[in-house]
Amino acid sequence: MAKFYVGATVCIRVNIRDIDTGNYVDADSIKITISSGGVIKVDAADMIKTGEGIYAYYYNATAKGFYQYTITGIKDAKNTVERGTFEVV
Repeated sequence: MAKFYVGATVCIRVNIRDIDTGNYVDADSIKITISSGGVIKVDAADMIKTGEGIYAYYYNATAKGFYQYTITGIKDAKNTVERGTFEVV
């Protein structure tokens, strides 16, 4: 699990690839939700496109704790979900 200090900017990245070719593809929609201790800190925010099929979200870590995130992408009416965690110390 990645650790960050309070006040740091946490960069969460995701790559979207075509399952058949492995090539990067742009999602029709990609959102992130971040929570800590059962409290939603970021609710279905749009991620920033940084390249073809590459997206990022920059979260300002203002409080200590364990955080969970869920990224939901939609491409051609198919959903993909990625989950992860990080800690702020």
